[in-house]
Amino acid sequence: MRIQLFLLLNIVCTKHQVSSLSVNQRALESYTIPKTWVPIASVDELDPNRPSPIKFLNQKYVTYQDNNDHWVVMDDVCPHRLAPLSEGRIDRDKNVIQCSYHGWEFGSDGTCSCIPQVTSDVQEKAIKNTQSQVYSYPTAVERNV
Repeated sequence: MRIQLFLLLNIVCTKHQVSSLSVNQRALESYTIPKTWVPIASVDELDPNRPSPIKFLNQKYVTYQDNNDHWVVMDDVCPHRLAPLSEGRIDRDKNVIQCSYHGWEFGSDGTCSCIPQVTSDVQEKAIKNTQSQVYSYPTAVERNV
């Protein structure tokens, strides 16, 4: 019995939402995909302790398992300098994925939680900005699919 990791792709958008879509979401608009759960990887192939790159319909994603044993799938790009998050590391003490380039940290929901190069005042403002976030996708693990 093989266990699969599933990713729910929500590529439906309206004109006023376009600016808030990630690069991956905009690229997926050209495909006709029903809003459904799509298998993207076998959990057997993934290392729960390291970020793993996944490519789906020519788009790059990163996946890892958080401290609550939930699989997280995000766009594989740090919003700071567009470095791949799959080359970063998982900080188990903070339960975040950390970019290898400048150390920005993101929670499993994609929100930025730490920018090490700035003062606390600047960081507080910057992490509230949606441009400092990574798009995170809903996931589920299912059997026999």
